[in-house]
Amino acid sequence: MPVYAISHPEYILKIRDIQADKVYRLSLGGLKLGITEMATKFPKHFLDVMQDNCDAETGDVFIQCCVFGDLIYG
Repeated sequence: MPVYAISHPEYILKIRDIQADKVYRLSLGGLKLGITEMATKFPKHFLDVMQDNCDAETGDVFIQCCVFGDLIYG
């Protein structure tokens, strides 16, 4: 079973957009920024996270906030 040390300063999650053939790199700083952006711009989804009521849409919003700081797709 893999172990992920996301608090390690060199930890990076690579996210590949197969349609645009582009790779995005997500660090702990990006995750922190993403949750902050989500709370500010998409409070309904942030509330879903806080209430442990997440679904695929909430996850999509979170990842886009982490990578782009906003919703770009859909």
